[in-house]
Amino acid sequence: MSRLLPFKLPRPLFNRPEAWFHLLWLPVVYPVAGGLLFGERYFRQFDVFIVGTLTMLGIHAVDLLLLTVLVRGIIAYYTDAQHIQRRNLMALGVGTLLASLMSVGTVWICSRVPILGTPFSASLALYLAGVGGISALLMGYVLIVTDTYGRWQAIQTEKEELLQLAMQQQLDALKGQINPHFLFNSLNSISSLIAQEPQKAEAFVDELAKVYRYMLQAHTRIWVPLGQEIQFARSYAQLLMVRYGPALLIQFDVAENQELLGVPPLTFRNLLDDILYHQVAQATKPLQVKIETGGQNQLLIRYNRQPRRLRVQAPSAGFDQVVNVYYLMGICPPQRETGQHDERIWLPLIPLPATTSSTSIT
Repeated sequence: MSRLLPFKLPRPLFNRPEAWFHLLWLPVVYPVAGGLLFGERYFRQFDVFIVGTLTMLGIHAVDLLLLTVLVRGIIAYYTDAQHIQRRNLMALGVGTLLASLMSVGTVWICSRVPILGTPFSASLALYLAGVGGISALLMGYVLIVTDTYGRWQAIQTEKEELLQLAMQQQLDALKGQINPHFLFNSLNSISSLIAQEPQKAEAFVDELAKVYRYMLQAHTRIWVPLGQEIQFARSYAQLLMVRYGPALLIQFDVAENQELLGVPPLTFRNLLDDILYHQVAQATKPLQVKIETGGQNQLLIRYNRQPRRLRVQAPSAGFDQVVNVYYLMGICPPQRETGQHDERIWLPLIPLPATTSSTSIT
């Protein structure tokens, strides 16, 4: 049926409150309209009752369809909170006018049906138009209330989802400050270096101190300048390369003087952890990661694809965590591209206000 109409029908046509309203309203409006149009004959003569009811039912169906489509179209057009009053007034006004016109048309149609014997009367048409207008006002009110309630439910659901996501981000940030696995592995690396390469062990401790100083302070910031995050990423990458030895190579080709651009703190830690969790790093098959400028306001992180077959560590949510941070901020999130031999992550850079770029994490 919808293909035969010049407009698109809403689906579903009525929600549950609207359907109940129409079902409960029929026993009220039909006897009133039938009494006005046909008088006592509507209640005493069976043929007048059947023909009159079917006639009113057909006209009411057309009226209901047009009224629902028009009112919902107006509601859908005015979506901003600033236009709610205008939307409601227009929806009620258009609905009342349409119902009044359809009521006048009902009197005219009934006057053309011989068995009904209803003469066309201007006073009757006006009186029935008033009844139709009141009915349209009630229906428009129901449509507006149900739409407002639906929007409120959607907003509340979105708020709850964002709140849960924010709480998860805070929990992940707290876990990231401690990161016992990373600390345990770092201590093992220091233990093995002290006896063999004490100078290298000392340098390792210095880098580890820089990393943890940054990690402990970063949770207080939403965005950090790119230069600061790259400096942290270099220290973090140096610790990882000492731990993995020749199995891992991390290179940087990024201009660090882009102080007006930034990223969420600990972005590169999350991405590097995610890469190491999903990819194999062996001395015979080294994992090579390169972080470079990928275009205007973008960084490119690319690495050779060596997926693990078995994963013995705890699942890593590093990439998803970065995506969630961008999503919370309402910014286009990073994108991952998987090729036959390599994978690439495109990381958007965010323009920072001057106050943010001038403040550093030390």
